Order: sequence, then structure tokens, then C-alpha cells
Amino acid sequence: MAQEIITIGQVSLSALLFVLLTVYLNHLLANSRDKLKIRREQGHILSMAFEPEIRALTHTDQDCRLIMNQDAYQKHEAAIRVFSRCLSWFDRFKLRKMWHHLAMVKTGRRTYLPFYEQYADFGSLDKRRKIRPLVTKRIQEIISFANK
Repeated sequence: MAQEIITIGQVSLSALLFVLLTVYLNHLLANSRDKLKIRREQGHILSMAFEPEIRALTHTDQDCRLIMNQDAYQKHEAAIRVFSRCLSWFDRFKLRKMWHHLAMVKTGRRTYLPFYEQYADFGSLDKRRKIRPLVTKRIQEIISFANK
């Protein structure tokens, strides 16, 4: 009696298991002790990059477009880029998704443009009350991800 190889479409079950095991090992190795220390340090730097904007959003009454401006975008993007280097591919994907949710607008299927202007309230107190908690929540999600 010949032993049959189980296949799913063009892929054998053993190849699928090998890929899943490789992904799992990559995730474990990305979180080794040394990398974890570097991740904590880079996470702290990322938190400090967002700190002035969080403070301004929660403690001042400035228009959001004056707080979330081009300089803030460049500073945040640089911190995100440096922090993402010490993450596994899956955590990089999650961080990129959070970053796009905060700072980008989707213009095509896979095309995003920086757009902090979406948070401009133009002096409208009603719009400011709606926008500030949203911006703060999105920033805090990124910070909490960096500090975990």
C-alpha cells in the first residue's frame, strides 16, 4: 500500500506546515531578549516623538491643524520608520496599519498619501470636540503598541 501525500491545490500539507513553522519561529526570534531591549528603547523614543502633540491636544485649545502639521508628520514618520525595524513582519504590518489609520488617506487600492489635514477643525468647537478624542485615541493606540 503506497502512502499518499496530502495536497491542497498545488501545495502539499508538509509544505504548508513548514511555512507556518517558519513564520512562528521568525516571530519568536524577533522577540528575543536583545531585540526586546532595543524594541523597548525604540518604543520609548516613539512615545517621546508623539508626546508634544498629545500634550497639546489634551491641554490646549489650539486648532488641530496647528498641532498636527507637516513638521509633526515628518517627526512621527521618522520615529515609526526607526521603530518598525526592530519588529517582526506581523507586528510591522499591524503598526503600518495603525500609522495609515492615523496619518494617511487612501487614494487608490494600495496608495496612501499623508494627510494630517483631515484633523483640521477650522475653529469649529463642535468639530474640535469630535476630532480631538479621535486623534488622541489613534495616537495612544500607536504608543501603547510601542510600549507593549
